[in-house]
Amino acid sequence: PWVLQRFDGGLTAQVFRIRAAGRDWTLKKARPSAGVHNVDGQTSFLNEIQRRADLARLKALPDGAQRFASIVDTQYASLRRGILLSPWIEGSVADDWNERSLGQLFDQLVELYLAGLFEWDLCPGNILDDGRRIMLFDFGYMYRFDPLTQFNSAGDGCSEPVFHPVERFESR
Repeated sequence: PWVLQRFDGGLTAQVFRIRAAGRDWTLKKARPSAGVHNVDGQTSFLNEIQRRADLARLKALPDGAQRFASIVDTQYASLRRGILLSPWIEGSVADDWNERSLGQLFDQLVELYLAGLFEWDLCPGNILDDGRRIMLFDFGYMYRFDPLTQFNSAGDGCSEPVFHPVERFESR
């Protein structure tokens, strides 16, 4: 009875919009078997839980809430139960790109990049826009890395260390 909407398009989880305690929430429930059969797909729910813990630590820094304002908060996460609970994000899939939305997206991606995280899956369905701000909410393919020592697919890994987010957005 709490379920308002159900979204079945995700390859690793089903997503539900639920209403509880007077608020709307996003409940992600891991699929028993991910639709992506490579190692990244099979471990994406675990990876998302780990990245959400990293993101919560970053948001708890003195300037973190402002630096990571386009990242959804996490209320609860459990790998054993296969669920993630976050506040519901109003908006729709970002498909009308303009100076505001692109600026917000790339500002956020650069902050993530400088914090040692990169988002590999910048598909339209993972970015919401309410007309005022964009929000990122799916982190199953977000990875830790050190941009000063580890290779990325832009340049030789050292020559163009901050261009990876633009390259991923362009290719998705």
